[in-house]
Amino acid sequence: ISAVESVHSHSDSFNAGSRPMSTAGAADISYMPDATMLRTPRQALSFVGTTVVDGTMGGSFSLAPGDLASMGEGTSAGVSKVFENFESHVRQQNICADPLRMAKDFAQSCQEELEVIEQAQAQPQQYLPSQSLNQLHQSASHLRQEKHLWLLSHALYGDRLEGIPDSDARVTDYVMNKMSEKEIAKALFDRDSLVRESQLVVDWLENAARERLSTVERVEFFSDIVCWENTQHELKLCRDTRQPIPGGLVTELDPDVAIRQRKALADDDVRDERRLLRHVFALIRAGQLSDAQDLCRKCGEAWRAADLEGWMLFHDPNVEGKTGVVSGNPFRDIWKLACWESANTEGYSSYERAIVAAYSGNLEKLLPVCETWEDCLWAYYKALVDVHVEEEIRLVPRMDNRPWEPLPEGYGRKSLTPSMIFDDLASSPNELLRQQATAPFHIIERHLVLNDITGLLNSFHEWLEQHPNMDHHLLRCMTHTILFMRMMNQHMETSQCDEVLEAYIKALIKEKQYSLVATYTACLSPTLQVSVYAAFLQGVEEKDEKKTLLDLGEKAGLDIARIAKLVVENIRCCGGDDVRSDMETAQVSLTEADERRIAAMDWLVMMGSQRSEAIIQACALIRAFLASTKHVAARAVLDKIPSGSLQVIQDEWRTKTGSSVLRPEDENAIHELTGLEAYLLALSSFDEWFRHYHHNKPAVPSRPVSSFTEQVALDQENKHYQVELQRWEYALQACTQDAVQKIYAVLMFPDGWLQDVRVATTADTGREQQLLLLRRLCLPSLCFLLVKILKTTKHGRECLQVADIVASEEYRLHTLFRRSELQNFLQEVQQTSIDILHTGLEDPLGYDM
Repeated sequence: ISAVESVHSHSDSFNAGSRPMSTAGAADISYMPDATMLRTPRQALSFVGTTVVDGTMGGSFSLAPGDLASMGEGTSAGVSKVFENFESHVRQQNICADPLRMAKDFAQSCQEELEVIEQAQAQPQQYLPSQSLNQLHQSASHLRQEKHLWLLSHALYGDRLEGIPDSDARVTDYVMNKMSEKEIAKALFDRDSLVRESQLVVDWLENAARERLSTVERVEFFSDIVCWENTQHELKLCRDTRQPIPGGLVTELDPDVAIRQRKALADDDVRDERRLLRHVFALIRAGQLSDAQDLCRKCGEAWRAADLEGWMLFHDPNVEGKTGVVSGNPFRDIWKLACWESANTEGYSSYERAIVAAYSGNLEKLLPVCETWEDCLWAYYKALVDVHVEEEIRLVPRMDNRPWEPLPEGYGRKSLTPSMIFDDLASSPNELLRQQATAPFHIIERHLVLNDITGLLNSFHEWLEQHPNMDHHLLRCMTHTILFMRMMNQHMETSQCDEVLEAYIKALIKEKQYSLVATYTACLSPTLQVSVYAAFLQGVEEKDEKKTLLDLGEKAGLDIARIAKLVVENIRCCGGDDVRSDMETAQVSLTEADERRIAAMDWLVMMGSQRSEAIIQACALIRAFLASTKHVAARAVLDKIPSGSLQVIQDEWRTKTGSSVLRPEDENAIHELTGLEAYLLALSSFDEWFRHYHHNKPAVPSRPVSSFTEQVALDQENKHYQVELQRWEYALQACTQDAVQKIYAVLMFPDGWLQDVRVATTADTGREQQLLLLRRLCLPSLCFLLVKILKTTKHGRECLQVADIVASEEYRLHTLFRRSELQNFLQEVQQTSIDILHTGLEDPLGYDM
């Protein structure tokens, strides 16, 4: 096969975006050697970064727990940044809404993590004193696969986003415009999205393979630049010494001598040739044809470099007065026949067959040397593109009027479609390929290529069901794939998306990446955002951290008001907030649960806009504590409400509505909180009175007197006692007056203690029932306390006046007493009246005498 006159320079700069691309994507259109023939290319796969040394895209991804360990433990600080980096990109794209840029950023983040891991692998003692290098290598492999996944997403959806419609213009335009083979191929890529995306897949796979070229055994390390130097030496030696040539050795040197003579080269040359062919195929697999040709020329096989030029589509611009350089092979159809014949020749090695099969659409001869799932996928798609291009250019007669040579027998025999390709790989007789086909990243890639979003979500759902403790990094990839698809306006089942997002949020919490939770919670459906973020905040205890997380939630667009309310309600209800009429005096010390419920008030009081809700929730919590006689806890809740809250509520409401009249719920809550505060003050005053009366009264001095000196000492003690007693009596009088006033303030509370002042817009029967039960629990007990104070301090007349307050229709306190309580109360009043009657100093009914 003779070489064409001009050697096409096939660009190797895939990452730099200099390879010829289709108009709708970054496909490397191998059939279009001249980039000037295309419209402005888009750099769909222009991920620029340090390529991974010793990389591989192969291998399976096990879903077993612990298969990919957390890279934030025991490694350098940079590795643990992967979650933060991805979240940062999501936040940025929520603002500028550029999904393609986001995919590119994701790939860059994976590359950065790879570089950190490579540093750790290079110096394991410094970076990884306790982590297995094998596990670290696996982590790097997974990150590498994820990087290529994002590059694939960027390329495919970049093409789909541009949305170039398929065109029906074909044969007529080709003939009328006298289009060359290359121009027809260009038109095919312009109008046919299937061919265009197939070439994108080929380019993506070649880009991934480029990263593992360093692992290929390089022929330059084993042989000189002279082709078959050992065979040449033996032949020359036999000629010079006039010795007969060994029977199994070739007698001549030309490219086809081994096949023609059915003899072999020297053993060392056979090994060198095998290394050369494997190296050339690796370069072709990586899309570096020009490097493969250079290698052939360097090793003295220029004829092989010429062979690799025969696939080029012919293009002659010197038509109808145009001038330009002729490119491509005008006898490409003959070249293809020769390639198929060579590939079917038994004497050639599998790699030599595969080299010519790669550019002639011979899938059958290309697959045997493909070792991984990616290699086989590349072979299938390479053949698919070749068949479509070949069919297209043969729709019109050749420009030189020479009839087309018939296609090789078996060419395009198997009709290839993307779905059939993936099915073939999944059902391959090769167990390793079948295993790799079920790897998570390969499953995701399959759905992306087929644009099967429903199948993708179904796979995610199955993985979550089968592996509840799925690896967090795979969850991250799944989550961001969903977010990317959303930004691409792909239709997806909301419940399945939320399932993945919730799982990832739980993973972030487990990884203690608390600052990232808000961003992903905001990606949930509105019905779940409040409950999920509230459930997360329930576990936060540090006050400063609470404020930070609320701010992050607000920046993420979450309904912080509803969330903070739900957090408090959830924590409050964990300890039960029922108010029962049969409550007995229980523990008064704070339990851990009580402290947690009290601390939950911080979620509301730290936001001025939620001060009214803070008061409502504080009242509910105080009601529950009072029902359990946990007065210390109730006072602690009251202390959580900042001073000046009423003014804050009024200002907030005035700013929001322009009115100074609060809504009924807020007025009722303020009235209730004021009443609860008055009740707690009354109890504190009684406690102070009780403590002073029973514990602070000075003791009467008593000592035996047996001498004048002892009598003098006793007299001094009596004088001191009288002073202290008088002081105690004055203090008791003050305590009594304070306690009586504060208890009366509750019994005679304006508009009724724990009674709403306005009708609420929405009825809350639970709260109304609690208020009534608390009135029945607290007010009768206050009446007994008041009688006890007055009776103990000999204020009989005032004690009788308490009965008047209880019986008053204005306050209707008597309606709150149970029958037994009312009987006991009347007995106390009766006994007080009898005591007054015995003294004869006052009217026994409490009237003025």
